Amino acid sequence: MDEINLNFAIESSSGLWNKIFEGFDQDTVLTSRFEGNSQRSINLLYRFGSLLRKKHSDCIIEPRNYGIIIKRNVNDNDEDEVNDWIRLMENLKNEMIRMNY
Repeated sequence: MDEINLNFAIESSSGLWNKIFEGFDQDTVLTSRFEGNSQRSINLLYRFGSLLRKKHSDCIIEPRNYGIIIKRNVNDNDEDEVNDWIRLMENLKNEMIRMNY
């Protein structure tokens, strides 16, 4: 079992009606939730969150008692940008797991 779990979500100020009829071009936030399965992995997530906050001012890093949440606004209807974000977060998770061992 992985020491760190990663989940994705999309947050938006628009309703389902807007999404269906106006598309993805609403105020949308990509959310990545990193959850640690031990105190050691949670501490590692906090350290990574601190480093990310310094390097990436376009992201919001929120510490939680289970790990961290990383949020980033998506400004346009760009599927490639979303896919790049997912790959980046998965690579970040793998890097954290390697550092944890």
